[in-house]
Amino acid sequence: MTDASQFETKIPGLDGSFPTKFLEVQERNAEILTSANEIVARTAKAIGENQTEFLQQEAEQASKAFTPVKFDTDAGAALSAFGNQMQENSKNLISHMRTINDLVFDCGWQLFKLGASSFRQPPKPL
Repeated sequence: MTDASQFETKIPGLDGSFPTKFLEVQERNAEILTSANEIVARTAKAIGENQTEFLQQEAEQASKAFTPVKFDTDAGAALSAFGNQMQENSKNLISHMRTINDLVFDCGWQLFKLGASSFRQPPKPL
């Protein structure tokens, strides 16, 4: 007769504590996913707030743009003021784009650090 133990398969690294370790790994994965979601949500909120502020500024600028230019004064001064306003609008747009870039850049690095930290080994029980 054959012994049943002859047919047992040994899987390297798998021992009797497999279910416990599996649950610990899944808990760690859930923590990492939760942290990643929080990072992305904070970034999305900051971008949304920035976009709202920018749209308010653009609405104000648009209302100024539709006001007729008064030429009863010096035409050169009016043209110079218009140029200064366009330069200021360009500066605001570039500043807005840089802010969004910084937010996304920071989010990416936070997610990278989170991913890198997920490779560390959990502390072994004493």
